[in-house]
Order: sequence, then C-alpha cells, then structure tokens
Amino acid sequence: MSINDCDLVKNISRAADRALALKVNSKATPTWTVYRRAFDHFQNWYASTKLVTLPANVRTVELYLADIAFNKKSVASVELATAVIGAYHKLHGWATPCDHDTIKTILKGIKRQFSKPAKQRQPMTKTILKAILFHVSARWSDLVNLRTNDFKWSKEGIIIQFTTRKNDQEHVGHEVIITQCVSEFC
Repeated sequence: MSINDCDLVKNISRAADRALALKVNSKATPTWTVYRRAFDHFQNWYASTKLVTLPANVRTVELYLADIAFNKKSVASVELATAVIGAYHKLHGWATPCDHDTIKTILKGIKRQFSKPAKQRQPMTKTILKAILFHVSARWSDLVNLRTNDFKWSKEGIIIQFTTRKNDQEHVGHEVIITQCVSEFC
C-alpha cells in the first residue's frame, strides 16, 4: 500500500465520519436520546427472540410492533418504535422495513384497536387568563414570564408556578393555587 493509498483511505474514512455526523445532525440531540432508549428496547427484544438482527426484516418489525401494542396498549409507543427503527436503518444506509405495506397495514390495525379518542379541552381565553392573573395579583412581568408548563391542573384546581417574581429576592419561585368554585362569588 503506497502513501497515496493511505491518504485515500484516510480521506474516505474522514468523509464517512462527516457523512454520519451530518445524518445524526438531522435530528435534535434529545430526539436521539429518546430514540436510543427505544432502540435499545428493540435490540433487547429481538435478542431474546433469536430473530434476525440488524438490518431487521419486515417480519421481525411486524412481530415487535404487535408485541408492543398488546403489552403497552399505546399507539404512541408503537409509532415511536416505528420511527426509531426507520431512523436507525436510514442512518446506516439500510432499506427500512417500516416502509413496507405489511408494516403500514399492521399500524392501521393497531390504531384501530388501541386508539383512544382525543379529549377536547376548552382553550384558555384572554378573558380567563386576565381573571386568573387578577385573582393571583400578578404583575405584567409575571405574565410575560409564564410558559405553558407553568400551569398544572390538579384536583385542587389550577396551580401556577411563578419561577421568579419582582418581590422574590431569593429566586425560589412561588406557587399559587386557584381552587375551583361552585358559585361566582368565591
């Protein structure tokens, strides 16, 4: 092997590493973290069944999705597994079994059997938000810092978590509970 051949191998290796990094960069790091956990579950499952390893075939994926559907009874878990298996196959340049008609058919069957109707929630209108802020004596600066995850619904009512407020000198946060009323004069 000549020096030029070694340089060629290094260049190809570097190009392959860069291509893999770009493919990994196609999804956010937290997405890959979730995918890694779900893919580990898939690997453990097919290792315990002694089925074909990677790249997975359509039958293996079909059996895995059916197993998840009946054990977890969650369409979201099955959809995550399908996305993960497809993503890992694409990442390695393999044909993804998830695009096969058999997998699409089993996904439809899983959705029909295990889907639950979505619960329609009433939106929080501007009027409701103003009333809440009036009852908790919130300032404008409190309002602009609120995010969706600062609102929690519980049996007691609505819990609003203010991470920081003007009078919160130690930045420990403040939780306000607005209880449900049975009359308008609460």
